Amino acid sequence: MMQLSLLRTLGIKCPDLTEVDLRHTYRGLKRLETLCICSIDAAIFNHIARLPCLKSLVVDGPWPVNFILDGGSAPNFPDLEQLSLWSTTPDVGCTIVETISHRGLRQIDLMFETVFPDAQTTARLYAAIGANVSQLTLESLHIEDYAMHGGAQMPLEDEFESYIIGGDTLTVLFSFSNLTTIVLKPLNGFDMDDTDRKDGTLVEPCRRAQSGLWHGLAR
Repeated sequence: MMQLSLLRTLGIKCPDLTEVDLRHTYRGLKRLETLCICSIDAAIFNHIARLPCLKSLVVDGPWPVNFILDGGSAPNFPDLEQLSLWSTTPDVGCTIVETISHRGLRQIDLMFETVFPDAQTTARLYAAIGANVSQLTLESLHIEDYAMHGGAQMPLEDEFESYIIGGDTLTVLFSFSNLTTIVLKPLNGFDMDDTDRKDGTLVEPCRRAQSGLWHGLAR
């Protein structure tokens, strides 16, 4: 991989690059396969969403929630396999997952550093993944509430119940037959009743995964 971050003429000099660690300059690169970037806005997002060969998108820093797709007819992320957003929000995560047109994601990493998603928000996110990602391709899923380390205000004690994830929310993920790595770490864990625990679909993903962490699963 070429480590290039400040060469503003990179797109002119090397238009056929297929992999680049890019921090500032990206315009003119039409054949990128891997893009690592510190931050993103609507203009950048709408550009890279149209790159035909992009397989891996890694965004290290936060980005605004109110970015808007330009509504073009071209598919969004037509070849993306890895989506790693290391400082994002559930709303952004949902929006990005829902825009990916080919359903071929193999790896999803979402880390929330500025907000604690409650149970309803988490349910929407899991549902978006279930509806928009192929059950046959997804191999690695990492969703973590990291907001306490990012300085976000903790929910009040009397609100904690609304941050417990129910077993019915988890079931939408268990149809992904090729998952080998599962890391789910919501703020206040999971709550499964006796029916959930007896349901084999709640146990099988842990048995199947080579690496699995269900934070608070035995609440």
